[in-house]
Amino acid sequence: MKHPSTIIGREEELATIQRLYDSERSEFLAIYGRRRVGKSFLIEEAFENKLSFMAVGLYQRIDESNEDKLESCRHKQLAHFYDSLVEYGLPTEGNPAPTSWMEALRLLKKLLSSKRTRRKVVFIDELPWLAGPQSSELIEELGHFWNSWARKRKDILLIVCGSATSWMIDNVLRDYGGPSINSQTSSPCSICALLKTPTLLPGARYSGANPFIPGQATPLNYWS
Repeated sequence: MKHPSTIIGREEELATIQRLYDSERSEFLAIYGRRRVGKSFLIEEAFENKLSFMAVGLYQRIDESNEDKLESCRHKQLAHFYDSLVEYGLPTEGNPAPTSWMEALRLLKKLLSSKRTRRKVVFIDELPWLAGPQSSELIEELGHFWNSWARKRKDILLIVCGSATSWMIDNVLRDYGGPSINSQTSSPCSICALLKTPTLLPGARYSGANPFIPGQATPLNYWS
């Protein structure tokens, strides 16, 4: 992991991520906050080409009263997840596209087991979109993935990210059957570091897509 010069004012967050990366045990990191403050940028730049796997949830507008559309949404998310698995090295032969999140995460375990790197970094971006309205299935399976496999290996850094703060708190940070269940060796530690104005541009104001917005906090929560 590197501390790229493209990231300014994120020293505390980078220090936390570095510590989790250097850990001798598996670690779970949840990052949440409103859109366009640089959550994804932080992880992608920090790890550059060293991610073992990355998947991004697909945003979809869905009529939750229409069961056919709900199922179509689920299939699309699974298809995108499978495409990411193949992109990161999963052979298609003998590994058919998953029809459930249980199968999808089983394929992720197979992919990670084939990696020879000391630390296997898994980044799931926009987890709320990936889970979709039928969120319980993915959250339960992700919790099982972490508790029964990843945590015991001692070489996994699992990072999940989401812009829907209330969803992340309810489905990941609280006892809702998600990855935080039975995964803490200690209480979660929250770090809310204010994003700082770049020192090279004193008094500058940033907005829109620029991740360096003074006064915006990006909480990081992690478990071992």
